[in-house]
Amino acid sequence: MALTTLRLIEGPLTGPRARRELIVARMAKDLVTYDAFRVEADAIRALMAREYSPFDVLRFVDDARQVAVQEIVAKEMSKS
Repeated sequence: MALTTLRLIEGPLTGPRARRELIVARMAKDLVTYDAFRVEADAIRALMAREYSPFDVLRFVDDARQVAVQEIVAKEMSKS
């Protein structure tokens, strides 16, 4: 009888793509809430204040700003 060693997985249980989408969506929501999506420096400051990882902020700030603008445009278009 052979014994196998089970090793714990280090890191998140979701895949990188799903994790990225979740983080960007949360960041975009925060940027819209704080009205900090227009200027990159404001977006970075707002996201750092929300205690996101500095690595995630620098990696996803542009994507989060784009999603935030898309949300606002969609909201305005649905009004008319």
